[in-house]
Amino acid sequence: MAHMFDHKAKLLEQLHSLPANLSVLSSTEVAPAMAVLRSVEGLVAGAIAAVATRAGELEAAGVGDPVIDVLQSGGKASARQARIQAARADVGKEFPLLGAALLAGQASAENVDSLNTLVRGMTEGEKAMFTAADAEIAHDAATMSPESFRRSSTLRIRNIRSAAGANVAAQNEAASYVKTGLSMAEGMQYFHAQFDPTRGAEIAKALDWKTRSIACRDGAKDEPLEISDNLAAQALYELIVDGVSYHDNRGSGRSGPSGSLAGGVHRIPSVSVLVDWRTLQTGPHPETICETWAGAPLPPDIVTRLCCDARISEVVIGPNGEPLNVGREHRSATDAQRKMLRAMYGGCAISGDSFDQCHVHHVQFWEKDGPTDLDNLVPISHHWHRLVHEGRWKLTMEADRTLVLRRPDESLYRVIGPPGPLQPSIGHARAGPARGASVPVESAQETVSEVRYSAVGECPPNEGTL
Repeated sequence: MAHMFDHKAKLLEQLHSLPANLSVLSSTEVAPAMAVLRSVEGLVAGAIAAVATRAGELEAAGVGDPVIDVLQSGGKASARQARIQAARADVGKEFPLLGAALLAGQASAENVDSLNTLVRGMTEGEKAMFTAADAEIAHDAATMSPESFRRSSTLRIRNIRSAAGANVAAQNEAASYVKTGLSMAEGMQYFHAQFDPTRGAEIAKALDWKTRSIACRDGAKDEPLEISDNLAAQALYELIVDGVSYHDNRGSGRSGPSGSLAGGVHRIPSVSVLVDWRTLQTGPHPETICETWAGAPLPPDIVTRLCCDARISEVVIGPNGEPLNVGREHRSATDAQRKMLRAMYGGCAISGDSFDQCHVHHVQFWEKDGPTDLDNLVPISHHWHRLVHEGRWKLTMEADRTLVLRRPDESLYRVIGPPGPLQPSIGHARAGPARGASVPVESAQETVSEVRYSAVGECPPNEGTL
């Protein structure tokens, strides 16, 4: 049936719906035009997969060129891109419904690529259980953003392994790798790596700490930190070549050659983890929340091990928690406030980007007497932070934490409901509204007040908070 799909007719239909001159689109025409172009992009990806599938059939019959050569020469793609496109075309062999959705331009090509990456490390038995969910996977690939799809698929794989009694932590460690080589085209050394969530989170935090240290060291005292990918490259170089040991110590202790602090002080785990109190005390359950600060799911037994030798601070709403409101005394959000915002939102309140990529934003600007209180703070990505401060976009927050985002001309762009309950990191999906959905005020408050979260280790260093 996939071969009967008329790509040409569908492409012409979409292209005919585009305005003739894209350079003079009005503000109300830009979003619909982009939606059409995304549809065209999906149809083109599906058409390439269809041609690659046919090229594979001809190659197998001995009357055609190798698929990779067809994609490289006829499609003028790089060798890497040709391999990715060939893998997309093959996805229908194990996931027929997902393959059909790709050919029809419904499933995002980026989501299909993500799935192909995830299944590489699976055993045949795990893969058989995973492919049994072809219908659900095809639906997710057609409706979810790349970030949400990767997370959903990762949790599905983790649940399969947990049900089979597999040692997920050991498998993640076995799937970790570092590859290095020389790019002849650019004349640059490259490094590709992936790590299990525990070691990966510690490496990421060490790199962030070192990058900020260099920015403080080399930057002007009264100017905001300038963080860039190039600065991160220098930080990685110094961490590895100079043997600088990372430690999250607020004092002035120096690192010893073995990675511990000078004077023989043992370095405690420096991974920040979000875990619900019930899991920490009694073990995993269907509603378990257990993940790294960046959102990667963790087996609860890993957290239990970390807790044997780690600073633990609670994030609790109520009179027994750390102070959440500091008024005008401090400009930057406190660690307690950052932990609470991480527990409430998980990431950017607007886009859903990782919390590590967010600034804690004063809804009522600090410069306009906005207090550093929790009911005036919200995490937003660098992109939205720049638009709100420099692009004249207007972000307001109602008493129930509903966000209202308006364009510079005051027209309404989006209304984002209050944060709902965190979704479980492992186990069955929690029933109820997702974050940002419209829920009754009483429901949102009850959800947050009844759940206690623990953060193992220290929060990441404060971003510039404005």
